[in-house]
Amino acid sequence: MVFNMEQSQRLREVRKILDKTQAEFGKQIGKGRTTIINWERSGEIPDDMFTVMENVYGISTEWLKAGDGKMFDVVPVHSTEHLRKEYKGRAHGTISDDDIIDADLISTEISGGSQENIRSIKFDNDSMEPTILKCAVCGVDTDDNILVDNKIYLIKFPNIGETIRRLQIKSNGVLVVADNKNVEPELLPVEVIESGVILGRVRWIHNKV
Repeated sequence: MVFNMEQSQRLREVRKILDKTQAEFGKQIGKGRTTIINWERSGEIPDDMFTVMENVYGISTEWLKAGDGKMFDVVPVHSTEHLRKEYKGRAHGTISDDDIIDADLISTEISGGSQENIRSIKFDNDSMEPTILKCAVCGVDTDDNILVDNKIYLIKFPNIGETIRRLQIKSNGVLVVADNKNVEPELLPVEVIESGVILGRVRWIHNKV
């Protein structure tokens, strides 16, 4: 095994900045304390987990892998009062006190996204675990329906209604991906995606644990 000590040090550094124990950090991304301990010792992190950590914690994959750029692609916000001020009472939905009273980590993207068009929704299934846990609250920018590879969107299918999925651009269409490996991805023509399937881009995730 080749140890990546710089990567392991960066993981340990960002976990401490997030004020998480190894068990707490792992739980949010569907991993146990022992796994995080091993990552912090060896730096051997599975490739798919970089995306999960980016979506859950906002940790820049480029920074974690190579130390390039900023530590966070998003700003970690720990204050529920901040969330109330920013999102409560908007036309596209509200997050009630019951939704956020046990808030642990809420991430708001630094750039992009219209603050006036955030729709907060509860995600009621496990199809996006471990990135989005069942009963998580997600902030969706309904003003952003531009397709960007491997980002997460609120979409609407005629047969299942509204749901949240990751969209990946392929040479022969757009792959609609559930992060839960038990859910099969679906390949759609680009023109179907461009016909109004995208309702908005997920800008933050509040996983209640």
